[in-house]
Amino acid sequence: MARAARLPSLVCCLFVLVASAPAQEPPCGPDDLVVSGKLVHDRWSDDLFRVDRLWMRVPSGTVFHRWLSDAGGVAVWLTVDPSRFGDTPTFRILSGTIQHGVAPRESSLVHMIFVSDEVSGSVGPIAFQTTDLALVLRFDACPGVPVRIVIEKLSSRRR
Repeated sequence: MARAARLPSLVCCLFVLVASAPAQEPPCGPDDLVVSGKLVHDRWSDDLFRVDRLWMRVPSGTVFHRWLSDAGGVAVWLTVDPSRFGDTPTFRILSGTIQHGVAPRESSLVHMIFVSDEVSGSVGPIAFQTTDLALVLRFDACPGVPVRIVIEKLSSRRR
């Protein structure tokens, strides 16, 4: 009989432990700063930009290309909820699912990160490239999960 009396209190304690456990975060975390720093516009190819070890290929003549061309520094964030970044002129948000590919290079592999549309599955025109495996693993933390890549303009170039 004593054992039967302890069962409800044991169930209650287990419920409290489970209910108070921290909620599971998405696989890529709430907001992950991938890279930040000075943005360099490649002089040999108009559609290439680099920040630290990350290259961005953005088609020239687009609004996003003009916006990046004016940036002196940027931060690249990976998030599943972009609401904290707001709708301001200093942020651009790319939405979709991460696609990862590799291409051989003389001394290493070039990792290419694409964002594909959640509805149509088509690959977007903006690509990210790097040879840094640690950087690639930051993107690979979100396989098949709809994510947002947030580009934050930290400073503008003086004209």
